Amino acid sequence: MIAIALAFGAQPVAAAERTTLGQFLARWDALEARPGDVAEDDPERLALWELVSSAAKAYRQRIADAVAAGQPAPGCPPPPGQAQLDSDEFMPRLRTLPPERRDQPFDQAMFGVLDAIFPCL
Repeated sequence: MIAIALAFGAQPVAAAERTTLGQFLARWDALEARPGDVAEDDPERLALWELVSSAAKAYRQRIADAVAAGQPAPGCPPPPGQAQLDSDEFMPRLRTLPPERRDQPFDQAMFGVLDAIFPCL
């Protein structure tokens, strides 16, 4: 349903920091439960996409900040524009996080999943 592109360079939007993983998953599930296909311009689909893209931007910034501070990068995704994940790969990984972590900010949950997908070797 949503392809996650880690090609962003702009500053993250704060919405992903305020939305919890549990809230994101509930909204995702409600969208997925709708009968038929969800339109590309559906407001809820666009809102969820904004949360994902905001967290992806913050993820790239987190890596850049660590490197600039002389610390090891927490993850090593491919260069911008080359990393593509689809929701069929990404969502099951988010769902593996235990229920007690569902109250963490969505962006933090996404960081952990992306670090696992793109480890530094």
